[in-house]
Amino acid sequence: MEDERSFSDICGGRLALQRRYYSPSCREFCLSCPRLSLRSLTAVTCTVWLAAYGLFTLCESAKPRLDCLIEVYRSCQEILAHQKATSTSP
Repeated sequence: MEDERSFSDICGGRLALQRRYYSPSCREFCLSCPRLSLRSLTAVTCTVWLAAYGLFTLCESAKPRLDCLIEVYRSCQEILAHQKATSTSP
């Protein structure tokens, strides 16, 4: 299931937040913005990974959370590939 909400940034630009639900314990959030740089995307991705890893080590009910982390990782890789493809196209 997918849910999308639109917001405005401080300069009036459009931000879209998508929430995807894979299971009751696995959700994915995707923020899209026309001027999102690869550097800021990488920084946010690393922060999310560190937070997810911290929660994982605290909870340690391994299998469902590990599957969710794998799905989030794949999604992040797709976003980075898409961002790289759009930044190199004329």
